[in-house]
Amino acid sequence: MNRVPKKLYNYCSVENFFQIISSKSIWLSNYGQMNDAHEIIWIEQYFDIIKSLFVGRKYKDFQKYTIPTYGWNKGNPHLFCLSEVSDSLGQWRAYADDGKGVAICFTPTELNIQLDKPNTSAYVDHTLGLVKIEYNAKKQKAKVDELANLFKNIYDEKKDELWEAASSFLGISLATESLVIKNPSFSEEKEWRIIHTPTTNYDLTQKNSHSISDMKFRTKGSLLTSYFKIDLSSKFNSRLIPEIILGPKSTLDKNILEAFLETNNLSKTKIKMSASTYQ
Repeated sequence: MNRVPKKLYNYCSVENFFQIISSKSIWLSNYGQMNDAHEIIWIEQYFDIIKSLFVGRKYKDFQKYTIPTYGWNKGNPHLFCLSEVSDSLGQWRAYADDGKGVAICFTPTELNIQLDKPNTSAYVDHTLGLVKIEYNAKKQKAKVDELANLFKNIYDEKKDELWEAASSFLGISLATESLVIKNPSFSEEKEWRIIHTPTTNYDLTQKNSHSISDMKFRTKGSLLTSYFKIDLSSKFNSRLIPEIILGPKSTLDKNILEAFLETNNLSKTKIKMSASTYQ
């Protein structure tokens, strides 16, 4: 289990900053709107490990079920991306309106979200997690190899009784792991992400206790996209958001910003300026 940093930062435009603060909620976006074309499918380059490990007629049924089960369980994850880095020029450019936006600092312990990979489940506790992204290719490959060998051993020992369960659980495990590995070229972002793996079969009591909205929709340029909101109004204060970093090209009026924060119960939230010299 990775140890969560004391602070994590969400880089965003002023418009998104306004939406988050004024609604006292975070918005988890559809994974298809991320800037990584290989989002949640990067793991598939390691599937040769599975094909080479499960060779022969003995494993024919195992192979038949594993990869389709992986596909069925990838689902439709929604993400809220955070970074360990408070002043990253690359992230100012990519995610904060080319440096005109802000980085919102969150205290992870105040969010009270489990530090574990989520999965599709009728229990909302299991569908929400805060996780660290793994960029190291050797560790990614080793994890797939570990999972494949684990379930191969189960299959070999209990073929008649457990072959179907073992193949299904390997597929599910690969789908879960796919949420937290990315192309190493993104490693400078040092990303953590809040992930929600929605399902239509929630236990409503559980759902309401976590303040996760139903699926909502909005436009993004010429696109229509889905998102979920997590209501933070009961804990929305300067312990949750201790600081706001202004981008290197920010034109926000500090007095107006301070008044806006105070209106939203963030009077003790510090305002800092990026040290990046980007024009």
